Amino acid sequence: MFTKIDLKNFKCFSEFSIDNFRQITLISGANNAGKTTLLEAIHLAYSSLIPNIFFDINITRYNREIVYSPMFLWEHLFSKTNTNSSIIISTNEKDSTNQVKIFKKALSNTFFNETHKISPIIRLDRLNNYSLVCEHTLENETKEGIYTANENCITLNTPYNNFANKIFSVYLPANSQFKIDILLNWFDYLQLNGKKANLISILKKIDSNICDIFVINQSEKPSIICYSDNIGSLPLKSLGGGLNRLFLYALAIISNPNSIILIDEIDNSYRYDFIKDFWTIIIELAVDYNCQIIATTHSYECINGAFDASKSFENKYLSFIRIDNNDQIPRAVSYTDDDLEFAVKRNFEIR
Repeated sequence: MFTKIDLKNFKCFSEFSIDNFRQITLISGANNAGKTTLLEAIHLAYSSLIPNIFFDINITRYNREIVYSPMFLWEHLFSKTNTNSSIIISTNEKDSTNQVKIFKKALSNTFFNETHKISPIIRLDRLNNYSLVCEHTLENETKEGIYTANENCITLNTPYNNFANKIFSVYLPANSQFKIDILLNWFDYLQLNGKKANLISILKKIDSNICDIFVINQSEKPSIICYSDNIGSLPLKSLGGGLNRLFLYALAIISNPNSIILIDEIDNSYRYDFIKDFWTIIIELAVDYNCQIIATTHSYECINGAFDASKSFENKYLSFIRIDNNDQIPRAVSYTDDDLEFAVKRNFEIR
């Protein structure tokens, strides 16, 4: 788990640093302060050599189709679209430093020994004349991936053998747009490892009538089905938003142990009287599956509920950070446990 991040030339962060990350970290701030951008930076720091990384960032946030050009895929990630300066993202972990350096490189005729091709969505009308290099360094070992936008796909040249014991990240966007095939892969993991009962017991905390979760295929379209005593079998997505979000969060954590889970706008779907229970569930899951949770929020009730839940764990897991963006210069304010308690008890505006 990392405790500090430094950013250079990444979107609104020309130079930026935050310390005091814990196993559970809540990030608040005004609209357009850089909260979601920070989640994207963390995702890049831990998943830069995963072929779908730029799709994760573009599709999940903007909910739009892919155009295979540097302008769409990655130029907007550079501060002020300045691709002449490298993006550098560094995180400090307990015994090591993890760094990703991203920069452009002129195309050459180098033969790619191993290329990972991502399926086309929209044809690009013109080819582009440079590649993007992701140089990932962990514990003095460096691996390099080279992304190239072609006419109807992206190619990624990389050895694709990950670092031993490397932490990876999972990004859960605010708009709930998540690929069904990924959810099904996670759900398969739960069933194969005997963890489905854990997931059902968590969903019962919202609806005690839930008995089972399973997958069916109708017209070659798989659906996740929820069975409960009072209403029978219904598609999970037809039930409440709070139940669906809790299903997503719990499924992501249980099926991705030892990872970093990034959650944008975690406060979307819950009544004020359930929020403390919700945070108790999240903290217990993070501890049980050794995951680090980084989440953004606009909600005072969410912050208060997280703080109340964390007191049952002696406040040793929760950190709260606010991002201010005065004069278009983002700055981080990290609250101590005493600062957060003081602010919450007096209803100070800390969102």
